[in-house]
Amino acid sequence: MALALGFFFLFVCYTFAGIAVPTIIGALYDGSMEPTEMLTTPTGQNVFRIKQIVSAIFIWGLSATFWGVYTGGFGRRLGLNRRTWWGFFPLSALIVLIAFPFVQQLIIPAGSFNLPESMQGFEEWARETEKSTKEIYTLLLGNFSNGAILGNFLAVAVVPAIVEELFFRGFLVGAIRRVANPHVAVWVGALVFSLFHFQFYGFFSRLFLGAFLGYLFLYAGNLWPSILAHFLHNAITLTIYLLALRGTLDAGILEDDFAFGWAVSLCSACITFLLLYLYSRHSKNRNTRLSYE
Repeated sequence: MALALGFFFLFVCYTFAGIAVPTIIGALYDGSMEPTEMLTTPTGQNVFRIKQIVSAIFIWGLSATFWGVYTGGFGRRLGLNRRTWWGFFPLSALIVLIAFPFVQQLIIPAGSFNLPESMQGFEEWARETEKSTKEIYTLLLGNFSNGAILGNFLAVAVVPAIVEELFFRGFLVGAIRRVANPHVAVWVGALVFSLFHFQFYGFFSRLFLGAFLGYLFLYAGNLWPSILAHFLHNAITLTIYLLALRGTLDAGILEDDFAFGWAVSLCSACITFLLLYLYSRHSKNRNTRLSYE
């Protein structure tokens, strides 16, 4: 019932956002314009950032908030005010930094991906979606003014980290944890997290990122460490994009999705899993692991 209620709130909020967001954008700018057309002007870029922020808050943030309030308390239900050890915050930051090469290496290169002929329609959709997304972010991040950079961090790193963690970890992992094995809760939450991003090439990358964030929440018993880790991952990705577009880094990395090579990525994976194990041991010793009566 808790899961069904959460997805019901998601449906309601998604429907509401589908009506409210175009109305807001239409009042600020020509709502009929395609994203790539909007992003050719500073005003259009600002409106697009507002659209991203408002959509994320309406869809993920409001649905999780309604669920938390309705089921017995926003902070308590979503894991925001549970006691935890302060050391989980720097550990979470370290884990997501170490995991970054491994997570990036799991992105499927567009050039090496070929599906059977019967799935050519899906493959073409995946390619076009990925191409369109890169075009949008290249235009959006191509403005290097201080205001634009701040707006990009809010729209890409800060707001998504908060509202997506509220929904996918606070609500989804927390609700599944009440009725299932904690590892099942973490991986189902990670699967849904990856699917809802609708970017096929990054499916496995987001699956493991979602799992890592889920385990940070599970072991800390508090949502804030995973919010911090999610923010840092998005901020690192955004910073690399900005530096590449400015010419500080080789622009070729934008085509390779920051691939670090398998040697570095395997080392990254081994150290990440070791740190997660130590993280879990601390949670057991300090009795912080997420649990429900």
